[in-house]
Amino acid sequence: MTFPVTRLRRLRMSEALRGLVRETAFTVFFAATPVTDYESARCCDTERYSRYFHRMLDRGVYLAPSQFEACFVSMAHSRRDVRETLKAAGEAFRAAGGDRSRRG
Repeated sequence: MTFPVTRLRRLRMSEALRGLVRETAFTVFFAATPVTDYESARCCDTERYSRYFHRMLDRGVYLAPSQFEACFVSMAHSRRDVRETLKAAGEAFRAAGGDRSRRG
């Protein structure tokens, strides 16, 4: 199965949610600017990641508890698993505070 990396990239939904995707590994960051190194990663909103992590957990998706760790997709994950994870990620993103840059 080929992992739909483009769908994961589209999940970004805003400039507030940043991700690093490499083949089947990815990391989610809540940041106003691209995360390119340790210093930019340190500026991320870890409280929002915590809310996102717990919302994903509530939906049955087990991510790394720290946004400084990577997540992996393997051949053990079905297309259905990926679809359900992407759906849960969208819901968790909104529940974690969504796109604050669009709020007035």
